[in-house]
Amino acid sequence: MSAWTLVAVVAGAAIAATGVAGTADGATPRRASAADAPACLKDQLQAQLYDAGLIGAGNAGTMVTLTNTSTTTCEISGYVTPEMQNPDDPDLPTYAQTGSTYFNEDPGVHPVELSPGERASCVMAWGNGDSSDGVQPKTLWLWLPSDTDHYLTVPFTPGYVRAGRITVSALASHTPLR
Repeated sequence: MSAWTLVAVVAGAAIAATGVAGTADGATPRRASAADAPACLKDQLQAQLYDAGLIGAGNAGTMVTLTNTSTTTCEISGYVTPEMQNPDDPDLPTYAQTGSTYFNEDPGVHPVELSPGERASCVMAWGNGDSSDGVQPKTLWLWLPSDTDHYLTVPFTPGYVRAGRITVSALASHTPLR
C-alpha cells in the first residue's frame, strides 16, 4: 500500500465531528456545541503505529493513530510525547520535539472530537541508520496530552533512532504527508 493510499484510508476513518468557521482576525475557533466532549483518557484510547513508507534522506517516520475504543465521544488536542523504552538499556534517552517533521507540516494544535471508533493521527520522525549515537527502542510509551498521568504502550521495530531525537506533529483528524 502506498503512503498516499494509507493516508487516504486513515483520513477516511478519522473524520472528526469538529466544525470551524473563519473570524475577522483570521482565527478559526471550534464551533460551540451544546455540550463539549470530555477529554479523552487512556482507558478510552488504543494507540497504533503504521508503517506508511516514511523514509528518505536519512530520515524515517511512522504514522501514529489514537482510536477511541469507548462507547462515548471524547476530545483530544495537542501532541503525544514519546518515551523510548528498551529493557536491555534502561537509560535510553528520548529527546522529543514538537512541530513539522521531514514528512509533514505541523497542523497546529486544535481540538479533535472522537466519536466511538474514530481516530486522531500524527507523524513521528527521526534520523535513521546504525550510528554510534543511535538508540534502539523496543517499545514506545506515548504520553497523552489529555491524560498527562498516563501513557499508551506500542511496540517499536523500525530500528535505530539517531541520538534519541524524535519530532512529533500535532494530533489531527487528517494528517497529510508531503
